[in-house]
Amino acid sequence: MGLLRNVYLQWKALRLPWRREIFAGSDLDGNMYFERFVRGASRTRRRVVYHKDLGVSEYSDKIIPVQWQAWMRHTRQQPPTTSELLQDIRRRERIAANVQKLAENSSRTPNRSLPAHQPQFQNSAPGQKFQPENCDLELVSKNRCFAGEVRKYRHASASTKGTMSFNIYLPDTALSGTAKVPVLFYLSGLTCNEDNMVTKGGAIPFLSKERIALVAPDTSPRASGIEGEDDDWELGTGAGFYVDATQEPWSKHYNMYSYVQTELQQLVFDNFFIDSTRVSIFGHSMGGHGALVLALRNPGYYKSASAFAPICHPSTSSWGQKQFKAYLGPNPEDWVKYDATELVKTYDGPELPILLDQGDSDQFYTSKQLQPSHFVIATQSSKTAIRLQDRMQPGYDHSYYFIQTFMEDHIKFHAQYLKN
Repeated sequence: MGLLRNVYLQWKALRLPWRREIFAGSDLDGNMYFERFVRGASRTRRRVVYHKDLGVSEYSDKIIPVQWQAWMRHTRQQPPTTSELLQDIRRRERIAANVQKLAENSSRTPNRSLPAHQPQFQNSAPGQKFQPENCDLELVSKNRCFAGEVRKYRHASASTKGTMSFNIYLPDTALSGTAKVPVLFYLSGLTCNEDNMVTKGGAIPFLSKERIALVAPDTSPRASGIEGEDDDWELGTGAGFYVDATQEPWSKHYNMYSYVQTELQQLVFDNFFIDSTRVSIFGHSMGGHGALVLALRNPGYYKSASAFAPICHPSTSSWGQKQFKAYLGPNPEDWVKYDATELVKTYDGPELPILLDQGDSDQFYTSKQLQPSHFVIATQSSKTAIRLQDRMQPGYDHSYYFIQTFMEDHIKFHAQYLKN
């Protein structure tokens, strides 16, 4: 029967003039995929017939491999091959083994803050493009862009006990090893990932001009296996809030503060031609909150910080209280170290320039979710070494259209401190 079935499916896969639907392929679970040609339609219709043993009767991303998901959604033209699916399984097994190894190493080695020092980096000879030395740093994609490259990497993370991804823009100066370049870390907001900034932010032309690298990480762990992780857009996937969770079930994986401040930065400095003494940070919404918190908690580490529509006082708004209770517990005293307005009151470090932009037509501003005035008042009354520029932008909302409009200002703001 197996031979006859294979012959039948091969016959069904032939693109014959009179045939409206063809067999596109199957996955390792036995699900079968079909493509139907519809007269007058701009694209084909694609469907899946689930294997009877799975007991699934409707479309479910959790059943379909990601490669077939992409095909179903027309984001890839050719269906995946069996060898591609097997290779992906081996890759995930390799990553899981690396995660276990990293977890064992981190349990033996006490956690430390990342020092502001020059990394031990052996670069290629001048004029040659470097390749990252970390064999566990997997290159996902690479695209030429504005006299440089945008690269996406993924890697096993000890902080989140899973796979993390980030995008990095490297100007040609860094790619060729001509000179180490300063770097800007960008933290995205709720529901976003590592791609939002590089595809919608509009920063790369200005970064290229100033010869500044950009690193944009994901906003949370993904597919951690926590029940309900994907059910609420304000909590869990895409909503890590840049804290180190202390409460179950989040504490094992949701450690985005340590990931961004220590693990990711060490990974970047060890593998790319970047000057670890010239670092600044910025972000949007939840990411703006994260950028301010990281800058205020690490005095002297960041040359400057900026934010688009940041969540400024999360301890007193529903965007913050909800997440802090889940991640950090019910005691508000445990929230202070992740609250920019509370942190700025006791900041005791060198001068820190901060630029803050807020649109007055932002629905989250008008609903008191962001509360930038709390941060401004706390900064003014604390008499700390914060040099704050706060700007209200008439007519602008919370979207990336707002971010694009003032992106050049933010890059120029950081450049004046990163290039000194």
